[in-house]
Amino acid sequence: VYRARLRTGDAVVLKVEPVTSAWTAGAADRALVVWARAGLAPRVLAARDDGRTLLLEPVTPGTELGDVTAGSVGASFPVIADVARRLRHADRTAADGPFPTIAAHAESDGWRRALTRRCPAAGAELDALLALPATDLIHNDLYQDNVL
Repeated sequence: VYRARLRTGDAVVLKVEPVTSAWTAGAADRALVVWARAGLAPRVLAARDDGRTLLLEPVTPGTELGDVTAGSVGASFPVIADVARRLRHADRTAADGPFPTIAAHAESDGWRRALTRRCPAAGAELDALLALPATDLIHNDLYQDNVL
């Protein structure tokens, strides 16, 4: 993530995602569009490379939650829970298109295998959660340093 200025002098943020096998083309930029409509994310000004490269409006002041709470997970958790709830309830339209399920992401990104390797009993719990109908758009990288 880089702060930059356009030739016009306007401030922007350039976000570039690394190439991974788990990438779903266009999902991140479309999710940001949904959440921006609800006032929960910066506007996507431009996208290219199947959504791997995004030009976003800057967020001001842009202070990470972890800095505000001095890294305290306990102090951050209520804020993160509220943000997650608000993101999940953001209105989607048919034009937003389909999004990958968390089950598909868990497999393609490898975190399901890592979890079950570390804690085999967690695999059954995760499978039960992943079997639920996927009707909501969720943020799968929500933590205290990813909330402004």
